[in-house]
Amino acid sequence: MNNISNGFSLANVYLSFKEVFPHFKYSDFFELIFPMELIFDEVPDGYKYDESSSCKYIQGKLVIPKKYKALYLKIENNDKLIRNFTIFFDQIVKIDDYKVRSFIEKLIAIARNDSVFYISFSDVIERWFGFLKAGDDVHRYSELFYEVLYFSLTSKNKRLSTKKTLKIYADENSPEVQANCFKEYTDMVSMYSFNNINRYNALCYLSSEPFLNPYASCELGDLFCYGVDLYFDNKVKMSLEQDFLKAREYYEISASKGHSTALWSLGRLYIQRRFESISPLKSTTLAIEYFENAAIQGCVAAINSLGNLYKDGVIVDTKTIIERDVSKAVELYIKASKRNYIYAFNNLGYVYKNNYDELKLNKEDGEKLSLEQFIKAASLGNDYALNYIAKYHDMENRNFELAYENFKKASKLGNLWAKYNLAYYFYSGKIDESVGHDKLISKKDITVMENLYQEASHGGLLEATIETARFYLERLGNSGSDNNVVNLAKYYIELAKHQDTNRIFNTIIFNLEFDLKRRCKKSF
Repeated sequence: MNNISNGFSLANVYLSFKEVFPHFKYSDFFELIFPMELIFDEVPDGYKYDESSSCKYIQGKLVIPKKYKALYLKIENNDKLIRNFTIFFDQIVKIDDYKVRSFIEKLIAIARNDSVFYISFSDVIERWFGFLKAGDDVHRYSELFYEVLYFSLTSKNKRLSTKKTLKIYADENSPEVQANCFKEYTDMVSMYSFNNINRYNALCYLSSEPFLNPYASCELGDLFCYGVDLYFDNKVKMSLEQDFLKAREYYEISASKGHSTALWSLGRLYIQRRFESISPLKSTTLAIEYFENAAIQGCVAAINSLGNLYKDGVIVDTKTIIERDVSKAVELYIKASKRNYIYAFNNLGYVYKNNYDELKLNKEDGEKLSLEQFIKAASLGNDYALNYIAKYHDMENRNFELAYENFKKASKLGNLWAKYNLAYYFYSGKIDESVGHDKLISKKDITVMENLYQEASHGGLLEATIETARFYLERLGNSGSDNNVVNLAKYYIELAKHQDTNRIFNTIIFNLEFDLKRRCKKSF
């Protein structure tokens, strides 16, 4: 289970703790790690304190529930959790400083002997070992305890024996062993965000000689493809500029070892024509080759990407590269959806709704199939699908409670349209009570509405920017005397101009600007 011999598992951390502090119970330790009501904004469904089960988690006899791990993965550097550990350590420090040092020595020994853990945490462990040797303030060990306990809790349960060191991985170098090596690595650093500098350092280590791990090389390619600021302790430590050439270099290293995702990533760079030195025709041809090779190797993203190409067809410089074939696209989307690829469900939903005639379906059947696909994607937590389902319940099914709940879920996942829809339909007070929305929200909430509009606006949603400008114009009234509101209205009107690159809303924005001048009775 999670009691891995000599590994940095939760059970082994506890056993070390129990050796030093035998009077502490399993339940005491469990309440330290899982104080749900103290740490999390949302307690998992069905959570209740169960001393019997909790003891088995700590002993390593039960796998730690995924819902607990999932919440921990969201709370890196959580102040409440760190404070909880600090209070706990303050209690045991009062008992015996020497025993605290002994426990920390045991943690360091476990960490040093676990090669997979040590790759990413070597700098942290050695830094704290230096504190230990120097006799630094024992209270600071609570921070180390937080870091290592966090890993032991969130790591996956079926890791390889630590006897299979990275040297063995490098020597054997088979695809299966490389995959297992990287699986252990990803289990270890899964707690880190995409742009954590420790994660980046671990990737560089694994992708270098003698390991040359294709999985690490592919992830490094992703970092350079997007360009990110790398953080540690909530501070930027390094900035990686977006560099498509560097991304391609890492993807090619990974692809040369047969990594299917790297092949797809190369195809994505070429289909987006990221390299000016390569002609559009050549770039498109290369993209298709990479997608096809990746799909042959089972890359679900590549299968979906090929479906996109067949859905629209591919024409470059009047030359047809791929004939438009919606049926072929659906075939590929279905293949990808069987492996629960979220975007394939969304694409099927789109095609069934908009291309039902080409699939020889009537409109009613097409819409039914479309809804089924979006429901599947929403069940997997996709924000686009959740917003789509919410709109369906709001506009067609007239189930406003379900609409509200799905808009909220999508909004929490960052969906800009969901934020806009929540603000407009449920918090603005503009919708007539007879429609039903006000039955869920006892009264309109201007502050919530304002915040949602602003979040969607700053995310780049032009419609939200326009509504935000209207909101401030309405607040201004006819006096135009509140300079703060005037400045806010000006700001969002100017932002709307900037966002309206295609000038689709040019007339609306012009009218907003005219309305502001009228209210203020003066020009900009």
